[in-house]
Amino acid sequence: MSDDLRARLIAAATAGEIVSIVYHRGSQPGTIREIAPIAITDDEVRARDLAAGMDKSFKLAYVELAGSQTTTRSYDPAAPPPVEDIQTVQAALAPHVPVLQAMGWHVEPTENRISLHRFFKNGKPRKRYDVTMGFDQFTVDMFDDFDGRGLQTVTRPSKRPYNVSSIALPTRTFVRLSVALQVFLEEARKLAPQLPP
Repeated sequence: MSDDLRARLIAAATAGEIVSIVYHRGSQPGTIREIAPIAITDDEVRARDLAAGMDKSFKLAYVELAGSQTTTRSYDPAAPPPVEDIQTVQAALAPHVPVLQAMGWHVEPTENRISLHRFFKNGKPRKRYDVTMGFDQFTVDMFDDFDGRGLQTVTRPSKRPYNVSSIALPTRTFVRLSVALQVFLEEARKLAPQLPP
């Protein structure tokens, strides 16, 4: 990170200005974002992302100032997910199954979920999983507003449809399949049985 970048962001935060940056991370790396800096620390800038309409943190190591000659496209919060994420959990995991099996896991896939199970001493897989990753297209919210109608449910498309959990990790949700896959594989390595059955 250059001192010029940091000085420009501090000046913009002080003056309440909007700055154009190119951000080389996130869901659309390399796109131009219009931000209103709020606070700058040693390694990130907290700013209002004008297109997304929310406050976000941007790692300074991946930020560059956009100039008048910058020709990259602008960030679009409504853009569909990258092509790499338009596939099923099973298709994303398929290339990794032999490695997981070599670690000693019994791999149980369905179209939208995959789970890893240990084996009993007799060679049969346990029913309870140790690590799982899935895709849930919808989120169901339940509430009771005490108007006499009882418990109500609202179903809506999930903003973070991918999830990973394990016996050592509470459920975490993700926007992108590629990120969920990385966390899933890390958990599989950490918890792998010592010896294949």
